[in-house]
Amino acid sequence: MDDRLITSLLREIAEQEIPDDMNSLWNRIKEKHQSRSDRLVRRISRLGWVAMILTLSLVVSAGVYAFVNSGDEGLIQVQEQNLITPIGQSITIDGVTVTLDWAYADANRVAVQYHLAFDAPADVAPYAVMPRLPSRLIDDQGRELPMMFGGGGGGGGGGGGGSSDDEAAEPAEPTAVPTISLLADASENFDASVLEGSPESLNLTLDVMVDLQTGLVSSVGDMAISGSTGGGGGGGVGDEEDGGNNLPAGVGKSVGPFVFEFSLPLFPAVTVASGETVEVNGVTMTLEEVLLTPSMAKVALCYEGVDPSQVWNPVSTLSTADQQFRAMVGSPLPGEGDRLCRDVSFLVPYDGSPAEWTLTVDRLEVPGQPAPEQLKAAFAEYGVEIAVESDGQWWATYVPDTIDDFGLVIEEVMFSFAEVIEGPWDFTVEVPLS
Repeated sequence: MDDRLITSLLREIAEQEIPDDMNSLWNRIKEKHQSRSDRLVRRISRLGWVAMILTLSLVVSAGVYAFVNSGDEGLIQVQEQNLITPIGQSITIDGVTVTLDWAYADANRVAVQYHLAFDAPADVAPYAVMPRLPSRLIDDQGRELPMMFGGGGGGGGGGGGGSSDDEAAEPAEPTAVPTISLLADASENFDASVLEGSPESLNLTLDVMVDLQTGLVSSVGDMAISGSTGGGGGGGVGDEEDGGNNLPAGVGKSVGPFVFEFSLPLFPAVTVASGETVEVNGVTMTLEEVLLTPSMAKVALCYEGVDPSQVWNPVSTLSTADQQFRAMVGSPLPGEGDRLCRDVSFLVPYDGSPAEWTLTVDRLEVPGQPAPEQLKAAFAEYGVEIAVESDGQWWATYVPDTIDDFGLVIEEVMFSFAEVIEGPWDFTVEVPLS
C-alpha cells in the first residue's frame, strides 16, 4: 500500500468532520448560486493529496487534502489565541486570483491558508478551480520544507446563458460571455523539523500552482476513492444518479506559479524526555521523547523485536483528559542495528498547562500488497465495485448509497491484507507547565 490510498481515506474522513461554520468559502459559493441546481455547484475533491493520518493505520510522510480547520484542534487553538499571522496578499494570473490569507509556524509545523477565485465560462458545466498540491515552501536559507498534509475545497458551476429565438431575431449590442464565479479554499502544512536551531522568525516563499479542470461531476460524499493494488490512492468522481463513481476529465489548464513572500514568528517546542519502555508480544518499544508546540505534539518511538527489513507502522492514539487523537503524520528516524525508530504526530493543542496524557500503540502493521483480483473480491464483499488498470492503479466505479463511511470500508479491506503485531503498548506523558 502506498501513500495515495491513505490520501483517499483521509479525504473521506476530513469531509465528514468539516463543521458548517468553518467552510466559509463553500458557504459563499452556495449563496452565489442558490437558485441553481445542486448538481451545478459542488465541492470538488482533488487528486494528489498524498497523505498520512494513521486512520488507515499507516504512518506516511506526504500531504493530505482536508480543510485546515477540519478536526485540527491544534490550529483551532492557535487561531483562537490569535497566534496566526494575517497575510492578505493577492496575486492574479490569467484571470485566476490566489489570496494568501494567513500563516502560522512552530517547531513542529508551518501552516498556510489561502483561497482561489476564477470566473469560469458559464457554458462549461461543471467546472473547477483547484490548487495543485503540494505547493513549495522555502526559507531564506534555501531549505524546502516537506509537506506533511494539506487540503481544500472548491466549488464548480455550470449552465450557460443564451437567448430565445425571438430574442435572437432582434438586433442586440455585443455582450460579455456569461461566466460563473468559482471559489476554492486550501490549506497546507509543512514539516518544520528540517529547520536548524531555534530561529525566532522565518522568512518564507510559497509557490502555488493552480489547475483549471472541466467535466467534473459529483460522487458519493462529494468525492470518489481510487488507488493502486499496492495500496495507492488518488481520486475519481462519479454520477450521483446511479450512486456510483467514475473517473474525472483531465486538467484543462495550469496557471502559475503564484509566489508569495512573507515572514512569521516561530513558536518553540517544549521537549519532554521519557525513556519509558514497554514489552508486548516480544516487541520492546520505547517512548524516547515528546515535542510539544501550541498546534501539535510529536512523539519519537523506537522498537526492536520486529523484522527490520520491513516498514512497521505504529497504529496509535494520544489521549488527554477529555479527548482522544489518532496519529496523523509519521516519518522514519535514525535507528541502530535492528532497532527501528520513527516520529508520529498528533493534532493535540498544548496551552502550557500541566497534564497527564496517555499514548497507546494498538498494533504495528506492515501494509499488504494484494493482487488486483484479491482487491476486487475484498471490496465486492461490501458491494463496492472497482476497476484496476494494468499499472495497478484502481478506482471505485460503484459505491452503494448504503455505505455511510467509505473510508472505514477501505481501512477494513486493507487491514485484511496487512501483517500485524498486536499490542497494546501504553505510555504516560507528563505534560509540564511552561
